[in-house]
Amino acid sequence: MLGSALFKIRLPLLAHNEFTAQIVPSGILIAEEEVGIKQYRSQSKMCGGTSEGLLYGPLQFPSHWRNLTFGTIVMDIENVSEFAREKVGSRRFSKTVQIRGLPWKMMAKIDAKIGKTDEKLLGFYIKCAAPKEDKNWNCECSAATFRIISKIFDVQNSTGRLFGKIFNHTADQAGFTDFISFSELLYPDNGFYNRDEDKVTLTVDFILKNAEMGQFSAPKTSDKTIFMEIEKVFEFFCEIIGSERKSETVHIKGLPWKIIAKINADNQDIEKTFGFYLFCAVPKETPNWSRKCSATFRIVSGDHRIWFEGRTFSNEKPIHGFDNFVRFSYLQSDFGGYDMEEDKVTLAIDIYVDDEKRERPDNSIFG
Repeated sequence: MLGSALFKIRLPLLAHNEFTAQIVPSGILIAEEEVGIKQYRSQSKMCGGTSEGLLYGPLQFPSHWRNLTFGTIVMDIENVSEFAREKVGSRRFSKTVQIRGLPWKMMAKIDAKIGKTDEKLLGFYIKCAAPKEDKNWNCECSAATFRIISKIFDVQNSTGRLFGKIFNHTADQAGFTDFISFSELLYPDNGFYNRDEDKVTLTVDFILKNAEMGQFSAPKTSDKTIFMEIEKVFEFFCEIIGSERKSETVHIKGLPWKIIAKINADNQDIEKTFGFYLFCAVPKETPNWSRKCSATFRIVSGDHRIWFEGRTFSNEKPIHGFDNFVRFSYLQSDFGGYDMEEDKVTLAIDIYVDDEKRERPDNSIFG
C-alpha cells in the first residue's frame, strides 16, 4: 500500500504507459490517479514542467482516504423510467470509490422473484470491483446502510442495513434483490421520484473492518471440498418433486463422493424445498464397508450452512443430508446465494473423514 507516501514520490522522466506498466503494476491506482501523481512530481515537459525544476502542481485526487475505514457512494440513476422498462438483469453502476486500497461501486439492478418477472424489483448492492484475475484478497464490511433519498421534506429515506459481510473474489457483492418494487419507487407520492427530473438518488454508507491484499486467499477448492454448480435453477425449480441433480465424483480417502440436490416439499406441501445430500458412491456390490464422516453443507455466496457430525456411511446407508435444506423462496433472497443473472447456484460440502481433527464452523447450525 502506498498510503500517504504518495505525496513523497519523486519520479524520473517516464512516459505515461511506462509509468502504468512499471510503477503501478498492482493496478490499485485508477487512470486519473496515475495522471495526478505524474503531474505532481515530474521533470517531464509533457506534464507542463521544465527540465530545470520539478513541477509542484496540486494533486488531482486526495490520498488520505486510502487509510479510512469508511466510505460513502452516491449514485443518481438518470432516466429511471426508461431503466425500469429494461429487461431483468439490467444494471447501472456508480463511479468507483477507493477505500482501504480496494475499488468499490454501487450497483442498481433490475431483479424479479422466481416465476414473477412481471413485477420488477430494484436490486441495490455494494460491489468490490477488484480485477477478476486477482483472487488473493479479502475484506470484511462490518456494516452498510443503503438508502434511497427522499425528495420530499417530510418523507423519510427508504433504508436497509447489512452487517458482517465478507467480500472476496467468489463473493464480491452484497445487498438486496428486492429493496423496493419499481411501482413503489416511481409513484411520486412516495417521495423518491420526480417525473420532471426522472431520476432517483441512491447512497451507501459502509464501514470496512479490515482489508487484506496478498495475505488472505478466497476459499480454495481442496481435496476435502466438493463443489456443484446447478445451472438453469428456474427450470430445476419447475420440475416435479423428487427430481434431482448430481455432481461429478470426487475421491476422498479412497472413496467416491458426490453431491445430490433434490426437489422436495415441506410438510404441508405448500412450498418446494431444496434437498441437499452427501452421497458415498461405492458400488452396491461392495460389501461390509463403512466410513464415519462430519461435514459442513453450504451455499457459496449465501449465508445458510448446516454442520453434521459423526454420521456413518455404509452400504446400507450411503447417503446423509437434509431434506429441507432451504426453501426456494429463501434461496432467491439477499442471503440465499442464487445468481439471478446467470440463473445458477453453487453448492459446496466440506468433508472431514474418520478421525481427522474437525471444528464446527462458528456461523453454522447443527443438523
